[in-house]
Amino acid sequence: MGLSSTGYYPLISGRVADLKNQTPLQLYSGYQYSDAAGRPYSSELTERLEMLGINQFEFSNLSDEDRTDNWRDYFNNAPLLVAFVMKMDDPVRQFAGYASHRSD
Repeated sequence: MGLSSTGYYPLISGRVADLKNQTPLQLYSGYQYSDAAGRPYSSELTERLEMLGINQFEFSNLSDEDRTDNWRDYFNNAPLLVAFVMKMDDPVRQFAGYASHRSD
């Protein structure tokens, strides 16, 4: 007997790209499935979360209990940091302007 599933496609507003600061949000998720006898089940879950702004970064995804005093534990997401920087981001543009001004 094989399992069939459909893909998970979150609906995320394009307005999240305009967030500059950490912002509270309410996550709504729903699911439905049928058991082996064909009986359908469904439910919805909600949870209060905080979404980071577009230039904010979570340096570690380890909980306090899982961290040691090792530097790597506090910065285990550091290799992903470059993925959060784009040439048109405000801080990059400000730095480019500063560098251009200082080179005159």
